[in-house]
Order: sequence, then C-alpha cells, then structure tokens
Amino acid sequence: MHEARKNIRCNAVLPGMTATDVVQNALNDEFREFFLHHTPIRRMATPEEIANAVLYFASDESQFTTGQILEVCGGFGLATPVFGDLRDKSRAAA
Repeated sequence: MHEARKNIRCNAVLPGMTATDVVQNALNDEFREFFLHHTPIRRMATPEEIANAVLYFASDESQFTTGQILEVCGGFGLATPVFGDLRDKSRAAA
C-alpha cells in the first residue's frame, strides 16, 4: 500500500467461468450443469462483463479504490456449495 501514496493503485479482477468459444467447447454437459446449478445467476459471464470490471479499475471512476479484489463470477460458490440446491427447494415450495 506504500505505492498508493504515489497514486499507484493495486486491484484485481477474478473472472468466473466466461462463455468464450474455448470454454464452451471444452466443457462436458455434466460439468456445465454442475456449474450452472451452483451459480445464482444461472449462466456464464460474457467476455464483455469481465472487461467492464477491468474497465472500472482502469478508469477515473475508481481513483479512490485500491487493494480490492473484484470477483466477477455470477455468485458461483456464494455462501455454500449447496446454494443451488437450497434455491431450488425454496422455489418448489413457493
């Protein structure tokens, strides 16, 4: 954080599963369903969504932001690995 005094900020974007051609072609159906089942948003990120997070850190809009890690993952792994199971049970009861 000593570099912050020189207006040098250090932030990171942690991209989640991103729907690129390489990823789409490499996933088997079983893993794709596992991933989507445990992601609250129920889809992969687009490359543009990851780029928007990077753009934020690169812009003047984040000039007071340093030392941050921004996970862009649609909530994958949120709270518990069984989030998808709990969500589906609550929907069934509604």
